[in-house]
Amino acid sequence: MSAKIFTVILVTGLLLAVTGLSAPVLGPLPVTNPTFDVLPPGGFTNTTDIDGPYSAGEMIPGWTTPPGNAGQFQPAPGIFNPGQLPTPIIAWSGSPGSTISQTVANTVEDDVIYTLMVDLGFRNPSQGVVPAFTASADLLVGGPGGIIVPATGTAPASGDWSTFTAVFRPSAADIGKTITIQLNSSGNQAVFADVQLAAVPEPGDAGLAGLGLAGLLALALAKRVRRT
Repeated sequence: MSAKIFTVILVTGLLLAVTGLSAPVLGPLPVTNPTFDVLPPGGFTNTTDIDGPYSAGEMIPGWTTPPGNAGQFQPAPGIFNPGQLPTPIIAWSGSPGSTISQTVANTVEDDVIYTLMVDLGFRNPSQGVVPAFTASADLLVGGPGGIIVPATGTAPASGDWSTFTAVFRPSAADIGKTITIQLNSSGNQAVFADVQLAAVPEPGDAGLAGLGLAGLLALALAKRVRRT
């Protein structure tokens, strides 16, 4: 076998290993309505509030929404500091202990690390209400009773937003389990925006690692673009 033919076979084999049908899904993963701009049928429930139009007690399209005091919100100027609002429409919850959630179509694959990025906000006082920072997020793997991976980050100051990140490194026992994004409220006025999920490879394969890093870069760039 000539060196040229051997090189062609070797390169072809490497390409198949990286891009073959059995390769894991890498890069940004589909999240339905990640920026909450898809409104429920009929739009916002309340359009006259001085804080801005909002919906309450209705399903957020693509998400499982707790009954009652939760929905979507288009904040008026002053609710957040200038330049801080990640997206024009956000999700909110006013029910302590409530969770807005979505189970994505992808399930856990082998040799893949899953990274959740979500913006959590701390709204300025309005209408005589002094809110606290009550938002949190996590990845739930395997459904109720499964593995919870909390998202961590720096708590924002009043009127600001901060990106929180959860990283899940599965074991062999986790392969095939469901992946659920959870947006949690520990009190009144928890707010959420710009939810992104990515799959990157475990370290050790340079080619796959490059694809995975590109996926994370795409998520970070998308968040930066939305803030401008």
